[in-house]
Amino acid sequence: MPHRFSALQRRQPFGRNITLDSAVTASRTGTHSCRVPSLSVNKIQLEIRVNEIVDYVVNGGKVEDDWTEAKGAWPEPKNAGQLAGMANASGGHPILWIVGLSENRHKVIELDEDVDPNTWWMQIRAEFAHEVAPLLTVLRVATDHGPVFALQFETDQAPYLMKIQRSGWATTAVPWREGTGLRSATRAELLSILAPSAAVPNLDLIHADATLFGPAEAKIPEVGVLSLGGAILIDTLPGRHVLFPKHRYNVTVVAPTGERFEVRAGGVEFSTSAEVRPRTGSTIFAERRPSKAINPYGASEQPAGLVVLAPDVVTWRIKLGIMMPSAVPLDGAAWIEVALTLPISSTRKAAVLRFRLTRCTNLAPTAPPSMKPVTSWSSEEMLTEDRDD
Repeated sequence: MPHRFSALQRRQPFGRNITLDSAVTASRTGTHSCRVPSLSVNKIQLEIRVNEIVDYVVNGGKVEDDWTEAKGAWPEPKNAGQLAGMANASGGHPILWIVGLSENRHKVIELDEDVDPNTWWMQIRAEFAHEVAPLLTVLRVATDHGPVFALQFETDQAPYLMKIQRSGWATTAVPWREGTGLRSATRAELLSILAPSAAVPNLDLIHADATLFGPAEAKIPEVGVLSLGGAILIDTLPGRHVLFPKHRYNVTVVAPTGERFEVRAGGVEFSTSAEVRPRTGSTIFAERRPSKAINPYGASEQPAGLVVLAPDVVTWRIKLGIMMPSAVPLDGAAWIEVALTLPISSTRKAAVLRFRLTRCTNLAPTAPPSMKPVTSWSSEEMLTEDRDD
């Protein structure tokens, strides 16, 4: 059954660089979460995301995100370099640490009540050079498996330097996270940090659906199709040019059992808003432009990718051929988790949208030739089916 929860946070002032959310109750049924915007943390979205990650790990999954880590206990100040290395390598993307969640033991760990988050952060911050450290937001999240602390770090002030024991003329270091290891940043990596940064648009889910189609008749080999798509709002500052290169689009679908299905290299097809737009300086007359013309009022699908000049609603669709034996984890699954990643041209940043679709029975998808629908999922609560399995 799709997981449902309600959670309550308490307000406790921790200090000027740490904020804790006010009392808020949130419930989820087929909800979605997206990248938390820099400089403005959406606490409800953060809480939803933390609950989903905790559910996934407790049920046997692993955190597979370069910007997210599960911590079974409060990290020691001597490990502050791990945070700096992640922040420097993140390309400006926020970092999330979930303290109290053990990835190896797949459970929520009771934390030491004597640890004060404010004191802990002051000790970690003291290891950073020049008093420049990621901006931290602390959120206590009550999950069905026990409480955890969500630590959201904004990383838009990189590079972050660490104090080191003086050795000759060296007094600081720029750590860089690579895989699970830590090393000094290279010159190229330093240049990537210092390159002009592009604002990352927010992606907001409007609706989405997915269907697994199988052969209408027994065939060898048995090849099916996973069709997935919907509509999203791309929210960006008007007039700011953003290009999402087509060859870097990525969509990942995760089944409840943890199996991953991935679409890369331009497998996503976008359709942008209506071609009819007002003429410049007029709100009465209109003009129709060719479908490949740049849309100054929103988004345009171009040969190179999706060009965004202003907030706009776009629809998207993927069709993934899949061998039916490999699709067993999806057949009848109560839910699937989807991540849509749109990297930004000339940067290491990406706009990321994560959401969950729940199984439904009254969706009527159009089947490809010689195929029939096997299982459908939707983001619409009115379409989801209530199940106990």
